[in-house]
Amino acid sequence: MRILITGAKGQVGRELVLVAQQQEISYFACDHSQLDITDSVAVDELLRTQDIDVVINAAAYTAVDVAEQDVDAAYRVNRDGVENLALACRSYDVPLIHISTDFVFDGKQSEAYNETDSTDPLSIYGKSKLIGEEMLVQSWEKHIILRTSWVYSVHGSNFVKTMLRLMQERDQLQVVNDQWGCPTSARSIAKALIDIARSVVEKGASNWGVYHFSAKGRTNWYEFAKEILAQANQYSILNVSIQPITSQEWLCAAERPRNSELSCDKIAVNFGIQRVRWQSELPQVIADLIAT
Repeated sequence: MRILITGAKGQVGRELVLVAQQQEISYFACDHSQLDITDSVAVDELLRTQDIDVVINAAAYTAVDVAEQDVDAAYRVNRDGVENLALACRSYDVPLIHISTDFVFDGKQSEAYNETDSTDPLSIYGKSKLIGEEMLVQSWEKHIILRTSWVYSVHGSNFVKTMLRLMQERDQLQVVNDQWGCPTSARSIAKALIDIARSVVEKGASNWGVYHFSAKGRTNWYEFAKEILAQANQYSILNVSIQPITSQEWLCAAERPRNSELSCDKIAVNFGIQRVRWQSELPQVIADLIAT
């Protein structure tokens, strides 16, 4: 099996490369400088000339607040780029596994979202990701869309890294306590994606469609921040106070869903992928960040 990994310098992309190396899987990894997915000619050329069995698209425009002003850029990557990949994959009969987001939902329902619940994104980022999903569904049958949430890792920009930095710089932090979701490590997402790729290529699985994957357990940003502090304090004492605030008190450009919890039963049934609790994934990432 040979995998094309796009967005290889992002959080999930970097972890995909590491997992592929650990499992001795052949891969061709591209960051934006090597493959601009908004360039349809370049995408088609790569699929035509490389011997690829499956594509995992980890390339995305993810600057949620900036996207409110940089609308065209968000749609170029999250809509047009996905369509380009889908059309090229269709031309060369290559399955496409695409990463999407909890932001396709408005977060107004109280229970966890399943794959068939109505979508209604609140932000430009969410809207661009949803239309990207729709372009993929319309363009190529052999697809897997994997929605996930609250991604963090030692790479890139994410809540865990931001909190650790601010905890060292300030003596008081304010964190939102009325947005709920499931913090999910990029490493666990990468492992799930590789498992799906194996099922599709090596076992001939054809369970195409939309799937949800996140860590197990629900929390809010405030409680998540407190757990980050507790883990960090095992290495050095950080004298910082964390105060809860509401979404209305937190000024940001893009509205976030209040509930981002994802139901992940379908992926367990169809691909046998099991989840671990989010608290069990955090300590290793904290340790790795503090060691760097």
